[in-house]
Amino acid sequence: MHALWAERQIFITREKGSDSGVHPLRDDELVLLKELREMLPDSKYIFVSERGEVMSTDAVRKLLGRLAAQAGLDIKRLMKKVTYLEALSS
Repeated sequence: MHALWAERQIFITREKGSDSGVHPLRDDELVLLKELREMLPDSKYIFVSERGEVMSTDAVRKLLGRLAAQAGLDIKRLMKKVTYLEALSS
């Protein structure tokens, strides 16, 4: 992930052969990403582990799963919908 602050966009690098791409950031997303950035001003990463290192894809996936469970969301079902919608838009 690479934030393009001036353009109000984010570049997402996808795995497993999916298309990477640039996505617009909403105002609330931009504010929250900047707040995260301010928490670790010396890091070149936005999402980091407890040790301040870049998080692996697996670690992010597990974190999202735990947060989704706490919020009562079915993350696997949500991701299937996202994948389906991405396929439709291609």
